Amino acid sequence: MLGTTPTSPCPAPESNNKYHLTTNPYAPLILRVLRVVGYILLHILTLGILLLIHYCKYHCFQERGLPRPPSPSYAPSEKTLSQVKKKPGGRETPPTPPPPLDPQELRIPTMALPKLSKIPKILSRPRHIIPGSLQDMVWQQTQGKVPIAAQMLLPTHLDINPDFLASYPTPIVNDPLIPFRHYISDPQDPSIPRHQSLYAQQMHYLNQHYYIVNVPGDGHCFYRAYTIGWLCSIFERSRHNPQAFANEANMISRHPFAQSSARANQLSTELANLLYFCSHLTSLQQLFDSILHSEKHVGLCIVYLRHLASYAVHQQIQVLGEENARVAYILDLEELLPETLGYFREKAKKSLWSNMISSRPLPPTSAKEHACLLIEFLPWILSTEEEKRNLTPQEREAQELLEKRFQRLFTSIDSHLKLKEPKLARDLNQILAKLSIQETINFQYYLNTLERRHPHVKKQYSPLFLWVAFLHTCPHLQSSPLAKKAMSAFQQALKACVGNQNSLTQALSFDSNSPQEASLNSTLDHCWQQQITEEVILHLFTTINSLKDAHRIPQLERLYRRLAILMHKRLVSLLQKDPTIIDGLLKNVNSIENNLPKELLSEYKNLCSSPCLHMRKQQHLNDEQQKNCNKGVYMLFFILQNPSLLSHPQCQNFAKNVLNLLFPYLQCVLKKPENLEILQGLTSSILGSITLPPLPLPEDTFSHDIARYAGQFAQYFASHPEVLPLNAPLAAQLRELAQTAFADLEETAQNLYQEISQHHPQEWEKFVDRLNILGYQGSRYPQARPPLKDSFANSLPIGFLLFSFLKNYPGLLQRGSPLEQQLKTFFTTASQKFRDTLHCMPKFQETFARELPKLKDFVNTQETIIRALFRKADATPFPLVAFRKSFLDYLCCVSAEELHRILSEVNTQAEGSHVAALATTLNRTPALCQVLNDPEVNLAVSAQTVENHGFLSAGFANENEAEIFLIRFPNHYGCLLPKTPKPPQ
Repeated sequence: MLGTTPTSPCPAPESNNKYHLTTNPYAPLILRVLRVVGYILLHILTLGILLLIHYCKYHCFQERGLPRPPSPSYAPSEKTLSQVKKKPGGRETPPTPPPPLDPQELRIPTMALPKLSKIPKILSRPRHIIPGSLQDMVWQQTQGKVPIAAQMLLPTHLDINPDFLASYPTPIVNDPLIPFRHYISDPQDPSIPRHQSLYAQQMHYLNQHYYIVNVPGDGHCFYRAYTIGWLCSIFERSRHNPQAFANEANMISRHPFAQSSARANQLSTELANLLYFCSHLTSLQQLFDSILHSEKHVGLCIVYLRHLASYAVHQQIQVLGEENARVAYILDLEELLPETLGYFREKAKKSLWSNMISSRPLPPTSAKEHACLLIEFLPWILSTEEEKRNLTPQEREAQELLEKRFQRLFTSIDSHLKLKEPKLARDLNQILAKLSIQETINFQYYLNTLERRHPHVKKQYSPLFLWVAFLHTCPHLQSSPLAKKAMSAFQQALKACVGNQNSLTQALSFDSNSPQEASLNSTLDHCWQQQITEEVILHLFTTINSLKDAHRIPQLERLYRRLAILMHKRLVSLLQKDPTIIDGLLKNVNSIENNLPKELLSEYKNLCSSPCLHMRKQQHLNDEQQKNCNKGVYMLFFILQNPSLLSHPQCQNFAKNVLNLLFPYLQCVLKKPENLEILQGLTSSILGSITLPPLPLPEDTFSHDIARYAGQFAQYFASHPEVLPLNAPLAAQLRELAQTAFADLEETAQNLYQEISQHHPQEWEKFVDRLNILGYQGSRYPQARPPLKDSFANSLPIGFLLFSFLKNYPGLLQRGSPLEQQLKTFFTTASQKFRDTLHCMPKFQETFARELPKLKDFVNTQETIIRALFRKADATPFPLVAFRKSFLDYLCCVSAEELHRILSEVNTQAEGSHVAALATTLNRTPALCQVLNDPEVNLAVSAQTVENHGFLSAGFANENEAEIFLIRFPNHYGCLLPKTPKPPQ
């Protein structure tokens, strides 16, 4: 029978069993209590050691330091400053100077000040290094034990750190931005290339005497580097003078800049308070961790220095006078024209519309440039008999007198040409024999056009003069030796005829304010409008991917389609006249296709299938002829979109042949008066679309706040109805919104419209004209604007038009006019109805969210075209400068004060004038070291500075006297900190 197994007896009391030592019932009670207490203490110690290690490793070093010290909104009192470290020897701190600014009186909010950071207790730090010192920061940088804001690259991904603000001081030999660092150790090494020897010696010297602090290359690198050098120099002075930061704050507060504007006053006050706070810093590392690694406080310093530099430059320029100041500002803005246009798009859109979209006035140029403009449009400035019959007797008399003076000027130029080049001037065949087939065909077409309009003109001038006039219509043909020779002779002849006169009125002997002068100015202005229209169109043609992206701007799509049809007609006429010309064109096109790289071939195929270039089948052409003519148009457009083909080794000759055959005809088409009106209308509409104020779009396509942005876009539409053509689905929703919201206000709006037409006719006419031009798509009418019944403005309800009109002219609600109360009542009611109707249209939010990617694509196309319009002439094979020139002329009409304001807004980088001005205005002139490896450095300048190890002298402090040390790389700045700080001067 099975039973339970008896339990083993406990071991004897004397046996070595640790568990039973505490539970042995035979042991004395006091012994058992002591053993329990002892084991509890043992466990506390063993577990506590692990907790202590964990705390020190993960918590202690991340503490942000002491409680925040009191930060008064005014200059600290003597009691507060007495807490600052005193000079050696127990001498008392001198009394604090009185605060120059009182933010309580100015009612300017002060920025929250930082907390003092603690110096981390790193166990592996060498004993001879003082925690928080310059040497300690260098050691931490080399060991990689630095905060995230001091790391240029993310340690795990080796990618750019988005939170990087400033590195800790680093030996130059270890700096990743220094190229050829292996030269530094031995600059006398014979293996170093000769042109790098100066650079090697310079870096060797800098590595011995300085550490480098790197900053982000975000356009503010100069201001960031200056901030570091400036604050570090003050901190070094504070070791000998505890009042150094307080004195600097006082200087900032009393600087004339602080009293120049409310914004300057606020910036000065906030920076002064920040500098007062810096008096509490006890180590250089605290300065970096608390101030220089704070985006908020570094941002304050950057904004202050940028505005201060702009103010200093402004003060210097003002001494020059209004005209010279304007020229100086425009020179600085010339490299920032896209950003300057952006300023006008947001803050001066009416001025931009009047001067750059609806009309572009002729720039005030010289008589020679005006004469060249007339010669460029020679076939079209002379009226035909039919055109003269449509003039009044007075207009006809003035036109005939004007043409006689033109003939006298051109005959004089022709006479001088004959003296310069008698052989070319006598015989047309002398010229034709030296031209290529493509040039000959286009020159003959030009002569035929001239003879068709004016049969007698061809006989009045020499072949050389007519050849020069043809070259003016096709500037890209002026690069051949014959063309250069002819143009050189023309320039000399032109100078002999008109000299250096400022106006063609003087050269033609017209009286001021005479009907003839008015007729001349009208002709010149008409030619200028044609030229700038032509160049804007060619800018669009030569903007990469503009044809592929044309669907984003419907007016641009229609422009391409219209010009494709015109070019196709030209090829058909060439085919009918001489099929061998088309055969030669086709050979060149096929040769380009066969030699295109794969990526370009893919682009070419996409272009050929573009809806913009779809052309109807001509009944009198067979399929092969139609295809060949189409291919010629496709290839011309493709070359204009990809001018790199003109320098491609395998394609360049064939591409030039295609371009030389077809491009002159395209330029001629763009100059024809019969094409001008509709092309000018489309061009103005495109320019108006790309210069619209920025659309209110979220940065993230998947934004959760889409309802708010949809509402903002609807309000944008209320101010800019011309946005409708850009997106068909949104246009349908917005038209429904306009119809529904103002259905009840139709009668009231109609009555108010009659009143506005009487009291404010100019404003209403400008508003409607803008809508009709920008909303025009050139679909049905060959003119700049369709009839009123089919105009864009007429397609919108009168109530909505009046609401939009008042949003564009809010001053009408405050002028005290007889309509003031009526307009206010209508505007208040209309605004409420618009909001209420929008709130009841959830479908609009869905449409907006769905179409958001297309709107963002439109914004990208906007920016691309704007930058293309401001390209310099040497940035493209096609010298197009009319729009850029017109915009610069527009800036010349802006006051120097306004130009200064624009420059302050758009300029984010420090220009050369800003660097020099900032160096002097604060009385803290830095020493600037130019890296001698910079390829842009002039050799003469390098030779002057090599003895100073690259430190510049003109406008900057001597190296031995400076407290702030900057280093300039190609397009970047950094800060140098001396290894051995110099005693204060």
